[in-house]
Amino acid sequence: MKNSEVTFLKIKWFPNEGNERLLNELCYGLEEEGIIYEIEEAKTDTEKQSDSAVAYYCAVSSKFGIGVYISHKGNIIVHYKKLEIDDPYLDIKPCSDEEIREIGGNIGRLLKGQPLRV
Repeated sequence: MKNSEVTFLKIKWFPNEGNERLLNELCYGLEEEGIIYEIEEAKTDTEKQSDSAVAYYCAVSSKFGIGVYISHKGNIIVHYKKLEIDDPYLDIKPCSDEEIREIGGNIGRLLKGQPLRV
């Protein structure tokens, strides 16, 4: 559900083979919750910023203040614009497709103000 006019969530990702799977599964989880998102490839200069900072700037530019960054290390970093730049809401290295989809779904539920699934 990509729509740059009304973006509820901004996702930035560092393109590599493993991260493509992470991005796809994360987006499946978001789509299950009906979330509109925008995907942007990270440029090589993002390696100079902390992963948390990249996620924070995604959050600042998203409608509801939540942003996601899939780092070059394969971590998923979720940030909220009211948190400190170096203190993300979540920084995790998921292992299974199911876990990644669950993270995407929970991000969607967070955006909608619904309880998270455990």
